[in-house]
This record gives sequence, C-alpha cells and structure tokens, in this order.
Amino acid sequence: MKVSCKRENILKALNSLSRVVTTSSTLPILGNVLVKTDQGRMKLSATDLEMGVNFWLGAKIEEEGEVTIPARIFVDYINNNSDENIDIGTDGQVVVVNSDHYSTKINGLAADEFPIIPRIKEEPVFEMMVETLQDAVSKVVFAASTGETNPTLAGVLFRSDKDNLKVVATDSYRLAERVIKLKKVLEKDLSVIVPTKTVAELNRMLSNSMGEVGVYVSDNQIMFRVDDMEIVSRLVEGNYPAYESIMPTGSVTRVVVGTKELLRDTKMAAVFSRETQKIKLMVDKDVGMLKSLSKGQTGENISKMEVEVEGASGEITFNTRYLSDVLAVVDSSKIILEMTDKLKPGLVKPLNDDLYRYIIMPVKD
Repeated sequence: MKVSCKRENILKALNSLSRVVTTSSTLPILGNVLVKTDQGRMKLSATDLEMGVNFWLGAKIEEEGEVTIPARIFVDYINNNSDENIDIGTDGQVVVVNSDHYSTKINGLAADEFPIIPRIKEEPVFEMMVETLQDAVSKVVFAASTGETNPTLAGVLFRSDKDNLKVVATDSYRLAERVIKLKKVLEKDLSVIVPTKTVAELNRMLSNSMGEVGVYVSDNQIMFRVDDMEIVSRLVEGNYPAYESIMPTGSVTRVVVGTKELLRDTKMAAVFSRETQKIKLMVDKDVGMLKSLSKGQTGENISKMEVEVEGASGEITFNTRYLSDVLAVVDSSKIILEMTDKLKPGLVKPLNDDLYRYIIMPVKD
C-alpha cells in the first residue's frame, strides 16, 4: 500500500476512532486502526466489537493495500506532526510513514486479523437533517444509565409513533424525551435501543457534520451514515420500560423561570451541597418568588428569583446534577417547572415547546 493524504483529514478521523479503540490482552488487534484503500479513497476503521466507526478520506492512491496500525502511537504521531501531507506505505506488516520532516516506521498487524464491521445494505429506515437528529440525541443521551444492572437502560430508545420519532433515555431517576416530527410515516414501525456509548459518539460526529444523516436498521444492528462517516452498532436486546405511565398528566404548581438564572442558582447550590447534591426549590405564589436552598458541612445558601406562578405554592427537592444537566441543554430562554407534590416526579420543559420533556424524581429533604 502507498497513499498520501492531508494530515488534518487523518487527524479528524483519528480523533473519533480513538474513542472506539479498546485495549484487550486477548485481542490486541482491537487496539489498532485499520487503514486500507477503498475505491480510490483511504478508509480508516476502528471497532470494540460492539460498535464500529468508518471514515473515508480523499487521498492519492499509488498502490492498493491494507494494514492495521496501533491507534495510540498513530494518534500521537499525527498530533505531533505539523506537516501538511502524510505518506503511508507498507513493508510487510511494517507501516512506513513519511512527511516533510519525519521518516517513521511503525510495527503494525495484518489486516486480515481485524474484525469485520457489519454493513447494512438495506435502504435507510429514515433520513433527516443532521441538526435535527443531533439536537434530539444531545438533549437525551445524558439521562441514560451508565450501569449494567438493567442493560435496557444503558441505551437510548428510538421509537416511531405514526409520523413522530421519539428519542428517549432514562436511568430510572430521571427521563428525557425528545419528539421529532417526521416528513412521513415510516413504512415499518421502529423500536430499537441503541447503546449509550454509540449515541454519545453519534452526538459528537453529528456536531461536526452537515447535510442529511441516514439511519439503517437490521435485525440486531443499526447504522448511522453522514458525509463520509458511518457508525455501526449492535442493538441492546430487551424491552424498554413503559415510561409513559410515569409521565405527569397534570400539576398543582406551574412555574415559568429563566433557564440561565435557574442554572446559575443550581450551580451555586452544588457548591454548598457537595455531600448531598440536593437543591430544595420553594415556590411562593403570593409574591411570585422561587427560592432555592442548599446546605452542607461548609454552610448553606439561599437564592431568590422572581418567577411566574400558576396554581398553588409548593416545594420539591432535586439532585443538583440532574437539574443542571437539563438546564445546560435547553435552548429556550425560559423553562416551565411543573410539580404536584414534593414526593412525586417534577416536569421540566422549554417554554413554548411541547416536543421535549424531562422528568426528575425528587429526593428527600
């Protein structure tokens, strides 16, 4: 193999691929990136056996071939090399890398040892603008579980409902749901759970992309394709919880509050409640006031802000991180906080946007 490519293009690909690479004493090949020629372009791939990522780069191909390169060394080399063009060749399993200021040899592994990343050849289940899907996944992925107690919660649900696509994540303490309006009703109902790690990587990939993203689904795999990149992942087996049953259907207290202001006060509360991570919200309807109380071993703090209140006065206590997580991703300048009782879930949603809901379980004072 002998190819030449822009350093900045290789670096962009490696920054994503390196997050997929894993170190395994039993399968050393998983610590490598596959570099190969593919129909006049250079293709870089990485996999951890559950998720695979492919990048296609424009390159000058002088000789076809393929090889795998240790990802950590390759990333460090490209990061520290400031030359504009990188030439990559092979001498058996030795990778020869040259640029204006460097002549380098890296010991690789044979490409035929690299696991096959499945490709879904069916037509996409749906396509949508990158910014639409990225907005949805960024607003829910942080709510997914990171544990293994319940594998179905360690993933994000993608479920179609007529001409809507619901994207949902929960760790059983909070739940985020974003609804996307589809251009048309899907030909087949969709209900799949995508691993959290895959969705997090998809979120990063979409944030640097433009145009449309295609979503492809087979029996146990899903693929997201955009520009010259694609992510292929296994699906999580099992049934997602019937979360609709916990969605509040009404409220006793409804508060309209500034998003940035409440985020500021929540961060302040976290300073004083490091041990408990609690923020107590107290709504006074008579004066249109929202007070937040936090206290811990270092002291206590009370914050006040004027708000719009409908219904009765009330109070509820939340985990500070769970509240700040949602406030950090809401686009609206104001949010609606609804509550019925201090022991029942609270609802957060952007003002004038019924397509996003965030449910938080309260904690004891």
